[in-house]
Amino acid sequence: MRPSVFCCAISIILGTGCRQEAISGPGATDRSGTGRSELGAHTLLTHDQGRGTAPAITAPITTEVSGSVLLAVTMGRNANFVVPTDNHDNAWNPLGKRNIYAGGPFYTAVWTAVAAKGGPDHTLSVAKPSDPVDEISVALIEIRNAGIIKAAKYAYPKSGDGTTAGSVTTDGPATLVAIWGGDGSELKHAAVPSDGFRVVDSYLNLGPSSGVQIAIAVKQVASAGTYTTTWTATPAQGAACYLIAIE
Repeated sequence: MRPSVFCCAISIILGTGCRQEAISGPGATDRSGTGRSELGAHTLLTHDQGRGTAPAITAPITTEVSGSVLLAVTMGRNANFVVPTDNHDNAWNPLGKRNIYAGGPFYTAVWTAVAAKGGPDHTLSVAKPSDPVDEISVALIEIRNAGIIKAAKYAYPKSGDGTTAGSVTTDGPATLVAIWGGDGSELKHAAVPSDGFRVVDSYLNLGPSSGVQIAIAVKQVASAGTYTTTWTATPAQGAACYLIAIE
């Protein structure tokens, strides 16, 4: 990623930072929580600038036939923005909206499929209608034994501010998913979450051309409460941050 301007995707500035926004989407909260949610299969696909292909298709993973909530993350150039699809015919609903990223030419977005259909060789596909070789990062994440997206937050703090999406509150045991999308121009990065989150997928050493750096972290919580995480990045940079609680 080679941005020139830091921006707040919701464009409400509080002092030197960005407002943290609760986000939701159609179908995101249409079932009850199970109290047994856990991280299932997951995969991350990245294309460097000038080296991509269309469509962008993740590696196949084996998801549960039923009983899972799926998350999809897409980060790329606005000209290539489309709704993702998968080979199990799930309907993908936006969690929030497409958010402006890296000064405007790029976006970040999160999508959900609640009560998802799954099985072997499960892939997520993102068309790239404008520029097939352009950079993009695409993640597919399964949360097993899950029925509801309880809460979700988004923020785009600029460099030097606390790099966090905010906090989410759960009614009971939950799986928390934190997403970091830094906008620095360097090719090598580090991104470390706090509060016991562990990184499960990342693309931080880009190159040889630029790409879209991303890190995805997960934490299991055993009881109701309010939870957060703050990312420490090297080099310091602005970042699109999401925090999602799934029960």
